[in-house]
Amino acid sequence: MFLRVSCLVFLLGISLLARADEQSLDLETEQPLEVNRPVQSTGPRLMGRADLTVDVSEVNHTGGSTPFQFKNYHFFLFLKAQASTKVTFFAEFVGRYFYEIKYSPWTWLSIHLGKIIVPFGNTDNFHHLYGGTSINASGSGIMFPNIWAASGIQTEWGIGDHSTLDVYALSGINAAVGSDPDFTNPAGKTPAAGIRWTSRLLSGLKVLGSFYYETWSSGKSLFLAGLDASTDYSLLASVAVLKHFRLGMGAAIGFIERGSSGDFHKYGDYIELASNVIRLGELRARYGTYVNNNRVKSSLDSQSLNVAWLVPIDVMKLMVEYQWNFEAINEIHNDLLRVMVSLDF
Repeated sequence: MFLRVSCLVFLLGISLLARADEQSLDLETEQPLEVNRPVQSTGPRLMGRADLTVDVSEVNHTGGSTPFQFKNYHFFLFLKAQASTKVTFFAEFVGRYFYEIKYSPWTWLSIHLGKIIVPFGNTDNFHHLYGGTSINASGSGIMFPNIWAASGIQTEWGIGDHSTLDVYALSGINAAVGSDPDFTNPAGKTPAAGIRWTSRLLSGLKVLGSFYYETWSSGKSLFLAGLDASTDYSLLASVAVLKHFRLGMGAAIGFIERGSSGDFHKYGDYIELASNVIRLGELRARYGTYVNNNRVKSSLDSQSLNVAWLVPIDVMKLMVEYQWNFEAINEIHNDLLRVMVSLDF
């Protein structure tokens, strides 16, 4: 049944592609391949993000080594091209984390093809906030990878003036033989499908509801649900004090059927408060929790609190952050001070 639903979503996207431009097809004559760039093309645009980071933590201080380490967490190059008035291409091409061909036949519909960013949660921040910290020691998220992308198709529907609905089918989360699904290693082969509703009923407020389903092993289901909300500084611009604050929060839960410990769930959440009340930069506090398996307590279950100060320096950004990380059992001395200089261009 589920395989039929995934195929239906895929065929729906393909049929929309065909119907939108069917008048441009000429089956009577065969035209030579055109390699010239379309007149409407604006050419490629290069964007990127890079950083140099210093981490100071006891977890680095082993075997006589220094707790002070230079690291690099981001080296992304993005290519964006407007191939025509209806078609765009967007990709990260160093690590090849994602790429998508976006076709917009009408103002209320866009079709995304390729290795797409999975429409789950608030993807303005990718997927790394669940659990409370945006970058852990391995450079990824706690519950999901920093960038969760998979091969598939997505249709994005405009609903009225303030809402969008994403419907998608793609490659699901990986589960090695004899193991439970690993949300941080999503490059699986089984098909998955999902939807996401995004509402912007108030200026400066965004609310998202996400649902995802796959059969991770024969007869075994995996269901994800998420709820996220975020505000901009503009939401309460008329209130003298509150106009200097913005808020973000979210929670995700994954139900795994017939895993190694029976039916169980994974859970992650976060809440973030930021303020630009001081003119020199932004102050940010974030707290989150993560439960790896609600039936088995382990050191993977964690709480995280971090406080950061972000200061613009020309076109760069300086971040000074302190993280307090707490494990449910077998506490690890992995609190850290992080200083990061990053460039977004």
